[in-house]
Amino acid sequence: MRNIGVLETQQTLEGKIPNIGTAPLLVASGYSWETHGDDWFSQPTGWLYLFQPEQYWDSLAERLSGHPSWEASGLHGNLRLQPVGDTYGWAEPREGNA
Repeated sequence: MRNIGVLETQQTLEGKIPNIGTAPLLVASGYSWETHGDDWFSQPTGWLYLFQPEQYWDSLAERLSGHPSWEASGLHGNLRLQPVGDTYGWAEPREGNA
């Protein structure tokens, strides 16, 4: 944790919440979706792996719902987020990999 800048000193027990970019957000959300299916938003494992506590989930969900490869819907006040098409369809293939 210290090596990646989350914890600053040897004595620090609590660190900063890392800001995550769009690609890590999409990968972590896709991982959570594929792991937990429709219920992934109640336990977003991928977000937790990126050290994102629950108080940040609403802002992450808002960012995710604004991305064209994800769609948001709500039924009876429950937010549902799911990928549009292939979970990782937004990613460009590396050169030489098709």
